[in-house]
Amino acid sequence: MTLDAPTITAIASSIGSLSLVVLIWQVKASHEKARREKALDILEQWDMIRRSPNAFSYEKLMFALSSPDIVRIHKGHSITISQELAEEHLPDLEKDPNGKYLISVRMAIEMRGTLLSLLNTIENVALAYKHHVADRLMLDEAYYNILVEKEFLRKCGDFMEHFGGGAWPAVNELPKLMKPPKSRKKPA
Repeated sequence: MTLDAPTITAIASSIGSLSLVVLIWQVKASHEKARREKALDILEQWDMIRRSPNAFSYEKLMFALSSPDIVRIHKGHSITISQELAEEHLPDLEKDPNGKYLISVRMAIEMRGTLLSLLNTIENVALAYKHHVADRLMLDEAYYNILVEKEFLRKCGDFMEHFGGGAWPAVNELPKLMKPPKSRKKPA
């Protein structure tokens, strides 16, 4: 059997078109994999900060402090806190010689550094989300509950003002962008 020129051209054209479809599919799959990997990188960064010593306690204590105390923390000054705050957020904090619970200069600087690291990570989340760099569904599942529903970002707003609110422009947009996570279909 011999094939005439139009048949050969049609077969070659079909093979070329099929190859192009497969290539496009591979590029899309590779892009989606990279977006999921980026989301995992951001999750890992968040987790590393939250696992640092006292990070969770500092975060909760900072949300309970007054605005003047936040300014003092920002400036790296010591502050005294109530027994109630000390027992709730820093149970290992000892009283100073005057019988007061003192957040030392060293601890204030640690607290400031922890919150700044968290805000920088949230900015990374916001930028990745806004520009579709990372998988949005993964970010919604990981962050929507803590950042939006539990009002973490609203609470951070006061601190962002004292720490230079313009440093995290994408953070303010995140609550409007994020959506409640949808349940994924489980593979059969």
